Amino acid sequence: VCPYSIFMIMRPIRSMTKMTMARRPPSLSFPTTTAETLQCEARQVTEKFLAAINDIKQQPQQPPSNSNSTNGADAQSTFASLSLALGEASASSARVTLPSMIHDDAAVRAASHAAKDDFKSMFDETLSDGALYEALIRLEGGEKMENEEDGW
Repeated sequence: VCPYSIFMIMRPIRSMTKMTMARRPPSLSFPTTTAETLQCEARQVTEKFLAAINDIKQQPQQPPSNSNSTNGADAQSTFASLSLALGEASASSARVTLPSMIHDDAAVRAASHAAKDDFKSMFDETLSDGALYEALIRLEGGEKMENEEDGW
């Protein structure tokens, strides 16, 4: 075995090791993220989402009639508003909950984890809200299915 050939094999490995050791991965913390900023952000997301849901529930509900062609547009608009509110809240909640897994500061991780629990409750309550369901059913002019129970 020629020592020169071993040197040629080892040389790239040494240079890769030096290169890897020289580059340190970036910190997983966001310098401007604190427990207080996360709590404020979570509160803003929740308030905006709940306001959108309340607007949907408070819209005047008229069952569709054959003579009124705008009801279909109203239904589409309402369902689009619901979809948009859910999408925006979901996307915004990702920004608030990500630090719970990766942030260096334990207080930020705790605040982010608490926000994650709050968002889960908010989405669960909204998606099981009987008043929202009734509003959407009335808008579509539908009726409850025979096997549906009240309050579900």
